[in-house]
Amino acid sequence: MHNTAVVKRIIMVISLIAAVAAVFFFLVRPYRETTARHTHERIDSYLNNDLSYEEASYDQYIYDLTQLIELPYITDYDKGHIYERMAQIHKFKGDTISFYHTLGNALYYLNKSEDTSIAVNIYLDIANYYLNDCNIEQAELYTNKAIETCPLEDIKDEQVKSYAYRMQAIMMIQDGNIEEAEKMIDISSSILLSHTDALWYESYNSINDMVYATIAYKKGNFDEADAILEEYKDSGLFSSPIYADIVTRDFVLPYYNVACKLAAENDNEDKLIEYLSEYKTASDKFGFIKQEQKLLIEITEGGYNLSDKTNSLITDRILSNYKNIVETQSNDYAALITEPLEAGIDEQAELNAALEAERHNNKLRLLDIVIALTTMLIIIAIVSHSLKDPLTGVGNRRKMNYSILPGIISSRKVSFIMMDIDNFKRVNDTYGHDKGDVVLKRLGVLLKLMHNHKNKAFRYGGEEFVMIVYDSDPSMALRIAENIRRDFQWQKWDFMDGVTISLGVATGRLSKDTLVEADNNLYYSKKHGKNAVTYTVDGIQKIVSSSID
Repeated sequence: MHNTAVVKRIIMVISLIAAVAAVFFFLVRPYRETTARHTHERIDSYLNNDLSYEEASYDQYIYDLTQLIELPYITDYDKGHIYERMAQIHKFKGDTISFYHTLGNALYYLNKSEDTSIAVNIYLDIANYYLNDCNIEQAELYTNKAIETCPLEDIKDEQVKSYAYRMQAIMMIQDGNIEEAEKMIDISSSILLSHTDALWYESYNSINDMVYATIAYKKGNFDEADAILEEYKDSGLFSSPIYADIVTRDFVLPYYNVACKLAAENDNEDKLIEYLSEYKTASDKFGFIKQEQKLLIEITEGGYNLSDKTNSLITDRILSNYKNIVETQSNDYAALITEPLEAGIDEQAELNAALEAERHNNKLRLLDIVIALTTMLIIIAIVSHSLKDPLTGVGNRRKMNYSILPGIISSRKVSFIMMDIDNFKRVNDTYGHDKGDVVLKRLGVLLKLMHNHKNKAFRYGGEEFVMIVYDSDPSMALRIAENIRRDFQWQKWDFMDGVTISLGVATGRLSKDTLVEADNNLYYSKKHGKNAVTYTVDGIQKIVSSSID
């Protein structure tokens, strides 16, 4: 009797489980699937609308997108797509921090979705950003991330697939692999041929043709490159308001890049100056100043037969751009250290709170990781800041002192270059401390350009700077010192005629004794006419180079 009762209870439990499963399968599951489909259709309809992107509509778009994220049974793909669109709105608003912050949210969901096309597109856009910022290493990193997310041949979205092959071609051009670049852009263009009715076909085809023009120029086929440009000289893309920043980046600037070089090649300086002006207008509008700088440098180093007047114009623009780039990087650095770090902490806290209800244990582990990483980033940021001179960006005196410590146990020979800006007090007194800071920053830029694993620059204090040259041959340090002296003397200023620098060089152990010797040689330069480099030869201080040489 007891056994029979037990069996009945087991059967009842099994029946109840089966009934619940049946209700779920026949009622709840269809409801979820239907709701998920409606959610997707609603999101897809909104995102595929031809949005105006007028400034007055930005906040409304962000509100609408935020509401869409809250829809029930939303997929990772749709949520990532919404965040990606929201990031674009932040970009149009000029909110760079929110743009990259939201883009990261998009990648989080898109990398988990079945269709990774949009994730690939985002990685390619980030690579393109770094490419236009002349950071080839980071551009290659994010191009590789795109391929790791989804191999080129497996990308489902044909538009993204064409874009991916085009980016491969552009990166290969950067590496000088022109033949492989041509194969990649051919694949990209062949994909476009299957979508001639698509809204994006015309712009993508035009952008691809700019890659072809670049390849033609690189191969020395100037007539072919010129013919491609001639076909697009009246293109509406030059004034298109739709995705104007992207069109400028991918079409307008490449067009004028090739046009400038062809004009220089043909000794047509009037056209060169005209195209450089058009390039500057386009690059200034969307902050592509480094691309302009790269073009100007390529022209100066291209061996073109240009007049002194044109060369002078280009040189002046290069120097002006250097100043703007330094100021922009200083502002960007400050923003990127503070606001995103705090936003990242808040975001992780909110994310952990949301996950706690479903996966409590995972939340705790994630929180530990976030706290550890955040603490490490804060420590790194504090240490990095404490060892860097905030005005010039080179190492500070504390960092220099740390750099000397290994000399206690090492007999390795190095050279110290001590330098001091001549008559700097007069600059401050005459033009103001703000202009004095401009002079200090400019010297910082010159020293950072020479900074590598063998040369380390520091601000010693005031207008005094130090460079440690990790080479036992003193001739290396003397060449560097002379380059610094000459380059600083040749700098152009918009508020004064010029300023010079005195330097002292000493070779010996990595120690304060060698530093003191370099300092003594610096003051020898100061006492004997300034704007000179002094070195100790056979125990005697000698001026080895100066403006008189």
